[in-house]
Amino acid sequence: MLVKDEIGNYHWIHEMDMKQNKSILWLILKIVIGSLAGIFAIVIAICMKDGMAFAEIMDMAWIILLCFALIIAICFFAYWLVTKMYGGTYVMIYDMNDEGISFSQTADQAEKTRIIAGFSSLAGAAAKNYGLMASGFAVANNTNNYSQFSKVRKVIVKRDENHIDLCSPFLLNMIYVDDEDFDFVENYITQRCENARIKR
Repeated sequence: MLVKDEIGNYHWIHEMDMKQNKSILWLILKIVIGSLAGIFAIVIAICMKDGMAFAEIMDMAWIILLCFALIIAICFFAYWLVTKMYGGTYVMIYDMNDEGISFSQTADQAEKTRIIAGFSSLAGAAAKNYGLMASGFAVANNTNNYSQFSKVRKVIVKRDENHIDLCSPFLLNMIYVDDEDFDFVENYITQRCENARIKR
């Protein structure tokens, strides 16, 4: 339920059933698959430029694809694990005013996020995967997001999934809202994101 305080700021808590609403999982998969497809294309292009035989390229391509499939399987397992750790419900806290909107996690879920990110960093260090290690550190130190409306460049309204995506340079903030408050929050945000394209 949306609550307005005495100075005109709005606050609400959204509880998302992670088993029913898999929008976060699809976002993760979209990013991972897009990154992997880019890497795959670059590797194949380099091999072709170096004159590698087609049969050798295909042999290597199968190995790369198997590695990609393993990474995607790990993403599904990680989502399942996080869902279990959060008890199936992801709780999001939002604070909104005329300048922008902030998202934060509850204290217990933020602590669990730091633990998961810590394991991710350790796994990255053990495997000498510095990208995984860096992403773990980044997640561990960032359990909240703030979007300043004037810096938002694109607003994507996903009414059927109960969320609004605010896209700023180097930041995607997913704003989840209950049905009864969705129209108000959508209008409030879109009216203040004057520099953004609106997609519905």
